[in-house]
Amino acid sequence: MVVRRMLLSSALVVLGAAPGQSAPLTFDLSGGGLSVRAGDRVLVTTSRLVAVEPPWVKHRFYSRQAHLERQQQGSGAEARITLSSDDARYPFKLKEYSAAATPEGLRMTVGGGLEEALPTAVEYTALVIPGNLLAGAQYEATLPDGGTARGRIGALPGATSALVPAFRAVVLRTPFGTLRLSVEEGSPLGLTDRRAEVFEDQRCFWVGCGGVAVTPEAPFRHVLTLSFDAEARLPGPTPLPRLGTAPAPMKVEDLKRPEEQLLPLLPPPQERTEGTGAYRPQPGDRLWVAAGRGADANRRRAAARRIVIERMGLPLRVAASGARPRRGVSVQVVGAGGGLPAGARVPEQAEGYWLRVDESGVRIVGRDARGAFYGLQTLRFLLRRGEVPATEIRDWPDYRLRGLHLLADDASLQFHGRLIEELMAPLKLNHIILECEYAKWDATRPLHQPWGASKDDLRALVQLAAEQFIEVTPLVQTLGHCEWLFQNGQNLEWAEDPETPYAYDVSNPAVYALLEKMLDEVFAVFRPRFLHIGHDEVDMRGRYPHRPANVAKGAQQCVLEDILWFHRYARRRGARVMMWHDMVTTREEGTVAFGGPPLNLAQIRPKLPKDIILVDWQYTPQETYPEVPILRGEGFEVIGATWNAPGNIERFAAYGRDQDLLGMIETTWTGYRGNRTALQEHFAQIAAYVRAGDWFWNAGAAARPAYHDGEMLTRLLPASGESGFGRVDQGTLLDLTPWSNVALSAGSDPFGLGDALGLEALPVGARRFGAARFLVGQREGVPAGVTVRSALAPAFPEAVTGIAVGAKTAGLLVLHTTPAPAASGEEIGRYRVRYADGSEATVPVRYGREIGYPGEAANYYLSAPAYSWEHGGRTLHLWALEWRNPHPEKVIETLELHSGGAAAAPVLLAVSLVQQPGG
Repeated sequence: MVVRRMLLSSALVVLGAAPGQSAPLTFDLSGGGLSVRAGDRVLVTTSRLVAVEPPWVKHRFYSRQAHLERQQQGSGAEARITLSSDDARYPFKLKEYSAAATPEGLRMTVGGGLEEALPTAVEYTALVIPGNLLAGAQYEATLPDGGTARGRIGALPGATSALVPAFRAVVLRTPFGTLRLSVEEGSPLGLTDRRAEVFEDQRCFWVGCGGVAVTPEAPFRHVLTLSFDAEARLPGPTPLPRLGTAPAPMKVEDLKRPEEQLLPLLPPPQERTEGTGAYRPQPGDRLWVAAGRGADANRRRAAARRIVIERMGLPLRVAASGARPRRGVSVQVVGAGGGLPAGARVPEQAEGYWLRVDESGVRIVGRDARGAFYGLQTLRFLLRRGEVPATEIRDWPDYRLRGLHLLADDASLQFHGRLIEELMAPLKLNHIILECEYAKWDATRPLHQPWGASKDDLRALVQLAAEQFIEVTPLVQTLGHCEWLFQNGQNLEWAEDPETPYAYDVSNPAVYALLEKMLDEVFAVFRPRFLHIGHDEVDMRGRYPHRPANVAKGAQQCVLEDILWFHRYARRRGARVMMWHDMVTTREEGTVAFGGPPLNLAQIRPKLPKDIILVDWQYTPQETYPEVPILRGEGFEVIGATWNAPGNIERFAAYGRDQDLLGMIETTWTGYRGNRTALQEHFAQIAAYVRAGDWFWNAGAAARPAYHDGEMLTRLLPASGESGFGRVDQGTLLDLTPWSNVALSAGSDPFGLGDALGLEALPVGARRFGAARFLVGQREGVPAGVTVRSALAPAFPEAVTGIAVGAKTAGLLVLHTTPAPAASGEEIGRYRVRYADGSEATVPVRYGREIGYPGEAANYYLSAPAYSWEHGGRTLHLWALEWRNPHPEKVIETLELHSGGAAAAPVLLAVSLVQQPGG
């Protein structure tokens, strides 16, 4: 077969397509990596080259941050872009990083090496391919030994896995065209499915190689060619013909009945005994809080009123001080007066509580004020339809310190304030480590950024946290990660390596004069018991040490002197230092450990004061964490720090429980300039807070309720200002069967992915999907839907029009899906409502907002699935859209579905009309 190659041009010169060919291939190459497009279709989003000291200790070179020389030569079929770098900061020199058009396709060449013998390995990300490009693709690979490997990529992502661990060539037949990759020179590449987790902020397929050793005698060189034929694509689905007259709409009396969002009891208590019966509030019942004085007593009284009456909505009146009433909810602390209830078995542990519910009411006794507060939080989770089932609970935390690491900006008071009351307190988290070096301190005025947090906001946040029994520790990045100190081009004379302003010069007293003034303000605002100084990845960027005075001292002495300066400062202020652990441990001691050769910073550990708290960050799940008992055995207190990877929180919390860790924190790496959109753009990081609260309180639970952290987050922290409907008593179900043009069966391959995503098992006819009723039609004996043209389904029409409505309505409930993911917020289609008077309204269908594909997890916009099912070992979901009609007084004549020109289009399954009051 003669394969017609697509023309190539640089991104700056786009050629017209030759006869018989589709759009030209365009490419660009810069420090941000390689990008390749075929018309509107993105084939490659980025690439990168990293040389490191093994295993991943220090950058020898990083293409994203190096000073690169860029040359562009020619255009069209002769286009060539070349990058090179002789960056003095890096011992690895990039001689050539080029992309060039050739008759065989796009040719990518990488070459570079070392001028001195240093242990170095290269990771080459040759191509990052969008996840939806290869979903459902068939591949055939030529292996390094001459063998072949064949298979089909699943429509849904599984766990991250190497589809082809090593290849010399691979042909990928996709629904969009055929992609060919061939390694002409250098190490074999691997093809890895990374759709299950984010790489470079994308769910993608990764093509590259890692761990390639280089020496001055053996430089790194690699040549890869890429071509794409848009015409040699996998066959797509074809539309079914239109049927005849539509059946009459079906009127229903209970269109939408939202169920009470019952919360599973999180964290699970240490001890619980179920009783019989329940407490049902009656007129005259009281909320009683035992008398007491001081801040803790005031917080306890305020919390009881806020939780029991305002949050839970129990119809109780606050009892006057005095004896505990016979019925209602009582809250007290051991030793605070009032006499303990008979049989109260209050745990001895700090923050512990005893809670008993019977038909007369709820009794909560805390070992201390926090314990009583956490008993109230548990009560929130027990409420079921206005009553509390009988139970007895004895509960206490496994960890003394249970917290979140957050980043402060000008939206922190609003966003973090909401987290504190609606998420952290219910989950019994008691600590925040707040990174705040970018705040608008008076001492750092020349460094201020528009988005920096104000001191007033930070004071208010600390106060708000205190009201919820949450302590706030400030974190100021020191020595490493000190880009904040060089903002606005300031203080470059203080940088250890002025060409890479990252670490500061520890021999310059002006640095510490500024830091002392800044920390004086920090302590005035926070009044903390601890000061977290960061101090991780000190030598990761730039030359360290580099200043002559510090080279003479040696890296160990520089780092030690810096830590001891902060230790002396904190001790004068009555506080203890916290710091990340990685620079004072070695690879022989743990997985994340950068204190070995060549700087051997771990050798300073015996000289560190033992009251320094080491925060051990581990972001991938491990079987054991061997550095923990080593550090504990040397007399250091240790806090475990996790991120959001599956299993990371769970395993570290379970391991640390038996190692007498001081606590656990969940880290967050979103927030600077972004707390306003953190929930929308980094939902998975915030959702992990639920698992953190759960496991940090009780890491040894024999059983815990099943839940999805994203769905739990949306229930604890629901999106505000939504335009949906609550209960709807009357409505109408439309039958879309006449307009349905795709049968959802595996045999018909309705999406061109080789998989119907299990939708063939979708119930048909009129039934309830979640809170609302819908009518799903069928064609050829299987569920059916309405869809339009997309890259996956080019044979379908641009729009399906004339879907009969013929009624006034307060709004629409729409059950729909899409067979492939898209970029967050991308408009993949739109509904158009046509009124009888000729006017119209448009409803955008944006991915991740109004619609998600079945494999999508809950997010800020898609909270409660309308329907869930099991397929391919995964739980999949359908999402429903609720649209309020801006003109309920008008008759809607028809509804239309229009294409958005994306990779995949909406698949409309059912529409229900909301009956307006009096209609």
